[in-house]
Amino acid sequence: MTNPLSGIITPEFKQTFDNAIDALLEDTGITVPCRMIYSGGKKTTCPNCEIDAINGCSAHIYKSGGPIPFTTGSPCPTCNGVGFIYTEASDSFYMAVLWNELRAKFINLGIKLDDKTIYAQSICAIEKHPMIIKAQSAVLNTNLEGYGMQRYERESDPTPFTFGYKTYIVTLWRRAK
Repeated sequence: MTNPLSGIITPEFKQTFDNAIDALLEDTGITVPCRMIYSGGKKTTCPNCEIDAINGCSAHIYKSGGPIPFTTGSPCPTCNGVGFIYTEASDSFYMAVLWNELRAKFINLGIKLDDKTIYAQSICAIEKHPMIIKAQSAVLNTNLEGYGMQRYERESDPTPFTFGYKTYIVTLWRRAK
Protein backbone atom coordinates (compact mmCIF):
# COMPACT_ATOMS: atom_id res chain seq x y z
CA MET A 1 0.00 0.00 0.00
CA THR A 2 1.29 3.40 -0.93
CA ASN A 3 1.55 6.14 1.67
CA PRO A 4 -1.13 8.72 0.76
CA LEU A 5 0.94 11.46 2.46
CA SER A 6 4.13 10.61 0.60
CA GLY A 7 5.73 13.63 -1.02
CA ILE A 8 3.73 16.35 0.77
CA ILE A 9 6.74 17.59 2.78
CA THR A 10 8.11 19.77 0.03
CA PRO A 11 10.53 22.70 0.19
CA GLU A 12 7.50 25.00 -0.05
CA PHE A 13 5.88 23.24 2.93
CA LYS A 14 9.06 23.69 5.01
CA GLN A 15 9.19 27.36 4.02
CA THR A 16 5.55 27.76 5.09
CA PHE A 17 6.46 26.31 8.51
CA ASP A 18 9.35 28.77 8.89
CA ASN A 19 7.11 31.66 7.81
CA ALA A 20 4.47 30.65 10.39
CA ILE A 21 7.00 30.42 13.26
CA ASP A 22 8.59 33.73 12.19
CA ALA A 23 5.14 35.37 12.26
CA LEU A 24 4.52 34.05 15.78
CA LEU A 25 7.90 35.36 16.93
CA GLU A 26 7.51 38.87 15.47
CA ASP A 27 7.35 41.70 18.00
CA THR A 28 3.63 41.95 17.18
CA GLY A 29 3.04 38.16 17.24
CA ILE A 30 2.59 36.11 20.42
CA THR A 31 5.80 37.42 21.94
CA VAL A 32 6.45 39.55 25.02
CA PRO A 33 9.39 41.86 25.77
CA CYS A 34 12.04 39.99 27.79
CA ARG A 35 15.30 41.07 29.38
CA MET A 36 18.37 38.90 29.89
CA ILE A 37 20.30 40.04 32.98
CA TYR A 38 24.05 39.46 33.19
CA SER A 39 26.39 39.47 36.17
CA GLY A 40 28.90 42.24 36.70
CA GLY A 41 26.67 45.26 37.17
CA LYS A 42 28.15 48.71 37.68
CA LYS A 43 28.12 50.61 40.98
CA THR A 44 26.77 54.12 40.38
CA THR A 45 25.97 57.06 42.65
CA CYS A 46 22.33 57.18 43.69
CA PRO A 47 20.39 59.65 41.50
CA ASN A 48 17.82 60.25 44.25
CA CYS A 49 19.77 61.51 47.29
CA GLU A 50 22.63 63.77 48.28
CA ILE A 51 25.85 61.96 49.19
CA ASP A 52 27.72 62.67 52.44
CA ALA A 53 31.25 63.61 51.28
CA ILE A 54 32.87 62.34 54.49
CA ASN A 55 31.49 58.80 54.70
CA GLY A 56 30.45 58.35 51.05
CA CYS A 57 26.93 57.15 51.80
CA SER A 58 23.54 58.83 51.62
CA ALA A 59 23.13 62.09 53.56
CA HIS A 60 19.40 61.21 53.84
CA ILE A 61 18.50 64.36 51.88
CA TYR A 62 16.41 64.24 48.71
CA LYS A 63 18.33 65.35 45.59
CA SER A 64 16.25 67.85 43.63
CA GLY A 65 15.00 66.23 40.43
CA GLY A 66 15.46 62.68 41.78
CA PRO A 67 12.90 60.03 40.80
CA ILE A 68 11.34 59.42 44.27
CA PRO A 69 10.95 62.28 46.77
CA PHE A 70 11.37 61.40 50.46
CA THR A 71 11.47 63.17 53.83
CA THR A 72 14.84 64.51 55.01
CA GLY A 73 16.34 62.18 57.60
CA SER A 74 14.61 59.04 56.36
CA PRO A 75 16.44 56.47 54.21
CA CYS A 76 16.42 57.09 50.49
CA PRO A 77 13.89 54.69 48.88
CA THR A 78 16.11 54.23 45.83
CA CYS A 79 19.36 53.14 47.53
CA ASN A 80 18.07 52.40 51.08
CA GLY A 81 20.52 54.92 52.48
CA VAL A 82 23.63 53.29 50.99
CA GLY A 83 24.36 56.12 48.54
CA PHE A 84 24.83 53.99 45.44
CA ILE A 85 22.93 51.48 43.32
CA TYR A 86 24.01 48.69 41.04
CA THR A 87 22.93 48.91 37.44
CA GLU A 88 22.59 45.60 35.69
CA ALA A 89 24.05 44.80 32.30
CA SER A 90 21.27 43.41 30.15
CA ASP A 91 19.86 42.84 26.67
CA SER A 92 16.19 43.03 25.75
CA PHE A 93 14.35 41.24 22.95
CA TYR A 94 11.02 39.57 22.28
CA MET A 95 10.30 35.86 22.90
CA ALA A 96 7.19 33.70 22.91
CA VAL A 97 6.65 32.56 26.51
CA LEU A 98 4.47 29.71 27.78
CA TRP A 99 3.68 30.05 31.49
CA ASN A 100 3.44 27.45 34.27
CA GLU A 101 -0.34 27.14 33.98
CA LEU A 102 0.08 25.92 30.40
CA ARG A 103 2.60 23.21 31.33
CA ALA A 104 0.60 20.68 29.33
CA LYS A 105 1.46 22.72 26.23
CA PHE A 106 5.21 22.86 26.94
CA ILE A 107 7.46 21.38 24.27
CA ASN A 108 8.77 18.17 25.84
CA LEU A 109 12.49 18.59 26.52
CA GLY A 110 12.79 15.34 28.49
CA ILE A 111 13.15 17.14 31.84
CA LYS A 112 11.18 16.01 34.90
CA LEU A 113 9.31 19.02 36.27
CA ASP A 114 8.75 19.55 39.99
CA ASP A 115 5.07 20.16 40.80
CA LYS A 116 5.95 22.85 43.39
CA THR A 117 8.16 24.90 41.08
CA ILE A 118 6.89 27.67 38.83
CA TYR A 119 8.17 27.19 35.29
CA ALA A 120 8.00 29.04 32.01
CA GLN A 121 9.22 28.05 28.57
CA SER A 122 10.46 30.43 25.90
CA ILE A 123 10.80 30.07 22.16
CA CYS A 124 12.93 32.37 20.02
CA ALA A 125 15.29 32.51 17.06
CA ILE A 126 18.56 30.62 17.51
CA GLU A 127 20.46 33.91 17.07
CA LYS A 128 19.48 34.76 20.69
CA HIS A 129 21.33 31.68 22.03
CA PRO A 130 24.51 33.54 23.15
CA MET A 131 22.46 36.06 25.17
CA ILE A 132 20.38 33.36 26.86
CA ILE A 133 23.46 31.27 27.77
CA LYS A 134 25.28 34.33 29.16
CA ALA A 135 22.33 35.51 31.28
CA GLN A 136 22.34 34.91 35.04
CA SER A 137 18.58 35.48 35.13
CA ALA A 138 15.80 36.87 32.98
CA VAL A 139 12.60 38.87 33.23
CA LEU A 140 10.28 36.96 30.90
CA ASN A 141 7.78 39.78 30.47
CA THR A 142 9.05 43.26 31.28
CA ASN A 143 5.45 44.56 31.08
CA LEU A 144 4.78 42.67 34.36
CA GLU A 145 7.96 43.71 36.18
CA GLY A 146 6.17 45.92 38.70
CA TYR A 147 3.83 43.11 39.76
CA GLY A 148 5.81 40.87 42.09
CA MET A 149 8.82 38.66 41.48
CA GLN A 150 9.24 38.19 37.75
CA ARG A 151 12.82 36.88 37.59
CA TYR A 152 13.53 33.45 36.19
CA GLU A 153 16.67 31.32 35.98
CA ARG A 154 17.47 28.81 33.27
CA GLU A 155 16.49 25.27 34.21
CA SER A 156 18.15 23.86 31.09
CA ASP A 157 20.29 24.93 28.19
CA PRO A 158 18.40 26.13 25.12
CA THR A 159 17.35 23.20 22.94
CA PRO A 160 17.29 23.64 19.15
CA PHE A 161 14.17 22.65 17.21
CA THR A 162 13.43 22.87 13.52
CA PHE A 163 11.14 21.52 10.86
CA GLY A 164 11.71 23.79 7.92
CA TYR A 165 15.03 25.39 7.10
CA LYS A 166 15.47 27.72 10.09
CA THR A 167 16.33 26.67 13.62
CA TYR A 168 14.70 28.04 16.74
CA ILE A 169 15.45 27.37 20.41
CA VAL A 170 13.28 26.37 23.35
CA THR A 171 14.43 27.16 26.89
CA LEU A 172 12.94 25.98 30.18
CA TRP A 173 13.03 28.54 33.02
CA ARG A 174 12.19 28.28 36.73
CA ARG A 175 11.08 31.18 38.89
CA ALA A 176 14.01 32.58 40.91
CA LYS A 177 13.70 32.42 44.68
